[in-house]
Amino acid sequence: MRTECLRPSVLREVGAIKVKPGDPMPDIALPSTRGRPMSPGEFRAKKHVVLYFYPKNDAPFPELAGCTQEACAFRDRLQNLRDLDAQVLGVSRQTTEEHRAFSEANNLNFPLLSDAQGKLGGELGVPEIRAGKQVFWKRVTFLVDKHGIIRRIFPEVRVERHAEEVLTALLEVSRRYR
Repeated sequence: MRTECLRPSVLREVGAIKVKPGDPMPDIALPSTRGRPMSPGEFRAKKHVVLYFYPKNDAPFPELAGCTQEACAFRDRLQNLRDLDAQVLGVSRQTTEEHRAFSEANNLNFPLLSDAQGKLGGELGVPEIRAGKQVFWKRVTFLVDKHGIIRRIFPEVRVERHAEEVLTALLEVSRRYR
């Protein structure tokens, strides 16, 4: 009987989420595809915020695949999210130029933020995925209400159904404001 030697994963997850539902969302502005710095806090008293972190839109590791699928799912449901007074913001460690190319290639209709220095992700405690010298954010989503309070955290995202899960949670949160 032949046994195959499996290659151990080169990816390592480091860190743990530091915030919990009920905590305020840090107000840290990051460069955006809109040509100006943006922060979750600028929507306070106006909109709920769906802040989703993702590894990289062309990550070289199959374990990190799904960024395009996730972004397009939010794009395709954006009107439903807007109907519930929500703003979507995608965040990764990529540069604004990389984000802009990704956004244009996929016709994204919401801003992407560049957290290359790890300011916002670090403050929230978004786990990092490391592969040698490369560092990516783990896929995590925060649902923030109009008061700037974190209402839901999705620490284990399954891309295939994530946008629907977020919509359902947003519906619950938005009912508090009617």
